[in-house]
Amino acid sequence: MERTQIVFDKWTYATTQIFIEVMLEEAKKEESTNSKKTRTFNPHQWVAICSEFGRRTNTMGYSVQKLREKFSRLKHELSVFKDLKDHSGFSWDPIKQTVTAPEPVWQEYLQEHKDAKQFKSKGLDHYDLLVELCEGTLAIGAFAGYPSTLGGPTAEGEREMMRQGKSI
Repeated sequence: MERTQIVFDKWTYATTQIFIEVMLEEAKKEESTNSKKTRTFNPHQWVAICSEFGRRTNTMGYSVQKLREKFSRLKHELSVFKDLKDHSGFSWDPIKQTVTAPEPVWQEYLQEHKDAKQFKSKGLDHYDLLVELCEGTLAIGAFAGYPSTLGGPTAEGEREMMRQGKSI
């Protein structure tokens, strides 16, 4: 299948979601070498992200540099949104995934935090995925995809998993 040249400034909801998902997958592969606090990727990981993103979107033209810039913008938006969400006077609507507050609270906050204006009428797209990517502990190994409420394995369970070659 032939790939198409894309315009760099046209990030849609769908392409952004694919980008975040690809980064999450890459981060899970190399969790032990990846900082959860700053969530950075090494050059090898960026090449892999760029390649997989191009494959999934059937495009070429997104360079590693453009993807790094997009990731930087996403981290900044997450930081601005989380500061807003956690600020006194604002409420979180988990259903709509938006922040609400009386108009005077908004006006006062926006005087000091101009970047937060975009979130007055809507939430942050892909909020949960971004939190998982940038702040969450990524599940890897035998328990990837399972809720932490199940608890850890017993000593016998660990021995059995090790005999099967599973990482724990």
